[in-house]
Parts: sequence; structure tokens; C-alpha cells
Amino acid sequence: AMPMAPQQTMMGMPPAAPAPVPVPAPAAAPAPVMPMILSSPQAAAAAASPTITAFDKAGLQINMEICKPNPSDLTQSKITCRFNNQTSAAMDSLVFQAAVPKYLKLEMLPPSSTTVPAQSQGAVTQEIKLTNSMQGQKNIQLKLKISYKQGGAAVDEVTQVSSFPPLY
Repeated sequence: AMPMAPQQTMMGMPPAAPAPVPVPAPAAAPAPVMPMILSSPQAAAAAASPTITAFDKAGLQINMEICKPNPSDLTQSKITCRFNNQTSAAMDSLVFQAAVPKYLKLEMLPPSSTTVPAQSQGAVTQEIKLTNSMQGQKNIQLKLKISYKQGGAAVDEVTQVSSFPPLY
């Protein structure tokens, strides 16, 4: 019966774990679980990019859709900003700036337009590319400066955005 028992264990082992590690099985168990935890936000990001409302005041709403453009480099994020104008007057001379903490690297592309048409949803977009050197430790934070003119009046706003989902 003695030689039979190790054989049964060996036969039962290969599907669960590699055969040469019967003893540290508990230590090896967390390893396969880890990649699943890390890959599920990535998989979720690929399926549906989370969108947050970064700014909503005086009829101007800015929604930010965040995604991971490169699955092999999770430090990179792409944010697509969509500008909505919920008023009956166009917003022109739009200037949209973002500042980030030192652990983030920021690249802003020019906006698709500097005029947000009246009663428009996402007619103007602007892309932000970020690299997070503290990926997994610190979340994305942006300080936004928004200025535009509406009906001849200048509007200047500053806001902080830190409601991005973790692991972005």
C-alpha cells in the first residue's frame, strides 16, 4: 500500500499543479490566483471603458472615458474627454489644461475644436495620454483648468479629478 499512495498523489497532482512541487503547494497556490486578479480589470477595461464625469457646471459637462491602450504596458492610460454643452449658446475659445502629480507623465493632444456647439453631446473631444510610474500603488489624479467664452463673458474654472477607478 505504501508505494501505491505516492503514485495516486502524483496522478492526481498534474492537473492542479506542476508535478515537481507537491510540498510547497500552498505557497504556489496564490501565484495562479494573482494574474487573474490583475487581468480582470484589464479585461473589464477592454470590454467597457469606465467613464467618469470630471466637470459639470454652468451647462458645461466634461466626461472622461479611460482605457488601457496597450495590454502589455499597464502604466499607460488613454483618457478621451468629451465636452457636452447643455446650454442654448455656443462656448468658444475653449482652453482645457490638465496638471498631474510627479508620478504621472502627461501628454495632451489638441482638442477636436475650441468651440463647443450649443445643446451638444460630445461634439468636442480631447485626448490625454498618461503614464503612471506608481501603477497599482497610486491612482490617477488630475487638476483641470477650463476656460471658455460664452455670450462674450469669460469663464475660468479649476477642478480636481481623483475619482478614477483603481489600477488605471
